[in-house]
Amino acid sequence: MASKFSPAAIVEKVIPSVDCAVSSGSDDSPEPIDPSAEKRLLWKLDLHVLPMISVLYMLSFIDRINIGNARIQGLEADLGMSGRDYNIALFVFFVPYILLEVPSNIILKKVAPSTWLSGLMICWGEPLRTESRDTADG
Repeated sequence: MASKFSPAAIVEKVIPSVDCAVSSGSDDSPEPIDPSAEKRLLWKLDLHVLPMISVLYMLSFIDRINIGNARIQGLEADLGMSGRDYNIALFVFFVPYILLEVPSNIILKKVAPSTWLSGLMICWGEPLRTESRDTADG
């Protein structure tokens, strides 16, 4: 019989219909993994997760190439660009994007995504706020 405060007793009290087999802690060896069950699980994950990731990757790619579509529809005329201005704009955008993508992903693994994304928003928003205030002042 399990003691009053053991994990098995607590689970039985909260969910009485569950047959709980909680280890007492004396046997710490992990159960062997069935290779065929692992293969079936990975196949199910591949069928459910990979299509969603593929769609997200495609949308990300479309978003990155959208500036080409904007050029075709008159971006240069609307912004008063001439000569190599468009190429310089692409260079200014894509080079830091490519160089900072990997370090950003490494940092994202070490810091909580909510913290990292919030920090990026603040670090990007402050210069934009300052620039808009300077532009409004004349």
